[in-house]
Amino acid sequence: MARQTYRRLVCFSCLVAFFSFLLGPVLAQIPEHVPSREIDFREWENLRWENVDTGRSVLDRYERFRLEAEARGIFKDKFYGKMPVAAISPVKPVAHTGMSICDRTDVVMNAILSKIPGTNDCAEITSTQLAAITGTLSLNSKNISSLKAGDFDGLISLASLNLLRNSLATLPEGIFDELSSLTSLDLSENDLATLPDRIFDELTSLDVLGLGKNDLGTLPDSIFDELSSVEGLYLNGNDLVTLPDGIFDPLTSLRVLDLERNDLATLPDGIFDELTSLDVLGLGGNDLVTLSDGIFDELSSLGGLILYGNGLVTLPDGIFDELTSLTSLDLWSNNLVTLPKGIFDEPTSLTWLFLDGNDLDTLPVGIFDELTLLTWLGLGSNDLSILPEGIFDELTSLTLLHLNENALVTLPEGIFDELTLLTELNLNGNGLSMLPAGIFDELTSLEGLGL
Repeated sequence: MARQTYRRLVCFSCLVAFFSFLLGPVLAQIPEHVPSREIDFREWENLRWENVDTGRSVLDRYERFRLEAEARGIFKDKFYGKMPVAAISPVKPVAHTGMSICDRTDVVMNAILSKIPGTNDCAEITSTQLAAITGTLSLNSKNISSLKAGDFDGLISLASLNLLRNSLATLPEGIFDELSSLTSLDLSENDLATLPDRIFDELTSLDVLGLGKNDLGTLPDSIFDELSSVEGLYLNGNDLVTLPDGIFDPLTSLRVLDLERNDLATLPDGIFDELTSLDVLGLGGNDLVTLSDGIFDELSSLGGLILYGNGLVTLPDGIFDELTSLTSLDLWSNNLVTLPKGIFDEPTSLTWLFLDGNDLDTLPVGIFDELTLLTWLGLGSNDLSILPEGIFDELTSLTLLHLNENALVTLPEGIFDELTLLTELNLNGNGLSMLPAGIFDELTSLEGLGL
């Protein structure tokens, strides 16, 4: 039990830090918010101990960071921040509202009234006043179980609609059709099992769409056809078993695609081929046993690939060869027994690599030789009994190395001699009975040593 708990702690620590690193570059082109890539290690440690036994997924922690932490302010603004009035054209046409404000869902009516100063009488609201509403309409956590057709009619300048954490099971057809200025829509944490075929067709300005933590078992083939401006799509925490061929092809601006914690056992060939701007791809927590050859070949801009918690036994030769921009690769908690020789020879930009929680019993000689920029390497909770001499010699940028919970009974002399920047080395939970003389002599930067 202690070993299992420790493995969970180590894997959690790596994952939290992994997401911190990814969130720096994501959407960093927006000038108002350029999040720092610096990691506050104490913050991650506190979160690790706070959440390790709660059973919460990476998704939950990721959303918490996105919504609450300053480093994730860029996501918060995307979903909930107010658009500057100057960004809204003053000559937008006034929409005709076929539905009186007083007839709308009560929570929606009250939220609209709160956006119009000087009146509390729904009967006094004009279509001109509706058209002048900008910024965010916040309807999160309002226990909304249903919406009426026309609830959002006339809100043609609204920038953000937040319906997070309600109990919506269905959406009326055309419910969003007049929200022509909408840039963010969050429908996460509802009970949506299906989506109307063309529900998002009029949202051609949308940047971010949140559909995470619903009950979606399938997606209509053309559901995203008009969303060529979307940069962030969150489908995590649903019940998706398959993805329709070409479902993501129209999303040519997409930078973040989160498919974590679904039931995906296979990925259609070419499913990501049109996503040439993609920066982060989340596939963790699915049922993937194999990956098709070339599935990632078109993702030359990809910076973070998340594959934790699947059932991967092997990796196809060259599966990462075209990922020349990849900086973070998360493969922890799969069933990998071995690594193909040369599997990391091409993604030479890697700085974080997590292989913890697999069944690796050996490492090919030279497997890490091209990863001279690597700073974090997780090899904990595997079955390694021996380390090849010089296996770490080229990792001259490494600052963290986890070798805990393996079956090491000896260490080669000089195995750590080139790791002069290493600050944390974890060797806990092995079978070491002695250490070579001077094994740590070159680790002049070391701050933490687990034995």
